[in-house]
Amino acid sequence: MNPQENICARLAGRISSSSSELQAARGCLVGGMVGDAAGAVLEFRRYYDEDHVRVAMTMPGGGLLAVGPGQITDDSELMLALLHGLRGSHPSAFPAEAVAQRYIDWLQSRPFDMGNTTRLAFSARSPSEVPVLAAQLNTGSEANGALMRAAPIALWCVKHNMPYTTVAAHARADSRLSHSSKVCQDANAVFCVALAHLLQHLGDYKGAIQQAEMLISTDDVHPTVAAWMEDSKSMAISSRKCVPNIGHAKHAFTLAMHLLRNSNDYSYEDAIFKVLTLGGDTDTNACICGYVMGALRGLDGIPEYMRRPVLEFDSSKIPPGGQGHLRPDTYKAIHAMDLL
Repeated sequence: MNPQENICARLAGRISSSSSELQAARGCLVGGMVGDAAGAVLEFRRYYDEDHVRVAMTMPGGGLLAVGPGQITDDSELMLALLHGLRGSHPSAFPAEAVAQRYIDWLQSRPFDMGNTTRLAFSARSPSEVPVLAAQLNTGSEANGALMRAAPIALWCVKHNMPYTTVAAHARADSRLSHSSKVCQDANAVFCVALAHLLQHLGDYKGAIQQAEMLISTDDVHPTVAAWMEDSKSMAISSRKCVPNIGHAKHAFTLAMHLLRNSNDYSYEDAIFKVLTLGGDTDTNACICGYVMGALRGLDGIPEYMRRPVLEFDSSKIPPGGQGHLRPDTYKAIHAMDLL
């Protein structure tokens, strides 16, 4: 069995018996990780052009973060931590303490990159203290650190045929573990509802937008998030710049919803290219948009030259002097295939 066949076999049967639904689930998580790894090469660079973006999409590693070829960052590692925390639980209730413990463990693993809002919350001494710290310290933050890890909420709820109201509730619950502002909670909820619809109704981007807008109109969603959704309708993406305030959740949220609305115009590859050209928090923006475009296009819609380096990179076995950051085995990208 070749490596790609083995990857697919490890996920088979975990979401649905439908091969198309498996494609969407694989595509969602791998799409996010691939966007993350490509964007990591460009993160914090003030100036780069389209040629630099094309090179970054080949997963060469390097950049100011000095990542390995195909290495994921905190965005995807926290997504994996959430997957670990959800595993074995039924979404009739959100396993807040199990998930919070995974986040504490991640912080204690000495990650090579993290946001300030995330660091403040996950510095807690116990899982029960995580949401308390978040509520005390982070209510003013509208950073993207909860949105970047949220995709597993949608997959978990879809696996158990939970209603969109439950998807929204659990997306908010996870956000409260670090990004406690209502804006961040509601952005998570709207994003995860749209993603859940895509995973249940393959390719139905119009229905995903409708479900997201229905949540906004019926579920007391913060006016700021409603305004972002409205902005995604008319934004001129080619002239958009994701600066200043690069870590603001608005950038990735509006880009993801704009790409969803206009998905007929973009392949997965085209979408990631476009997002990376806009600058800002490149790895996180591409990660969040990658979840959406990966769910739409499926695993096979992600070019092999982009996905293979990410799934094959082993951050737990970097030799002395090798390229990249040594990380615990838990945070290898391939584990996403076993945790659904």
